[in-house]
Amino acid sequence: MKNWLYFIALTWFFTLFLPWWSLILAGLIIGIWRQPSWVFPVGLSVGFIVWTGQSLITSMQNEFILSERLSTLFTGIEAPWVSLILAGLVGGILTASSAWFGKELRGKIAP
Repeated sequence: MKNWLYFIALTWFFTLFLPWWSLILAGLIIGIWRQPSWVFPVGLSVGFIVWTGQSLITSMQNEFILSERLSTLFTGIEAPWVSLILAGLVGGILTASSAWFGKELRGKIAP
């Protein structure tokens, strides 16, 4: 549980000040620093939570106008939660794959 909270805090901090690829950097750091076997599912959940949260905050500031347009464009459904979930899935997959790569990289460098 403590590792999961570290992962969320690091990822959230990076996304506040760095570009979109900061999720990948945070996942790589956590994958190298901690080497648990559960790094992929935790990376998926953390990336999903962080990017959905960031998208939700941004969407609330512009009254969900862009989220509705994006969900209409991609799915044909005029619901802002669809684009929030899609953004969360993209962030989760990016974070999980980079955390898994960091775990594998640590195993190759320092067995």
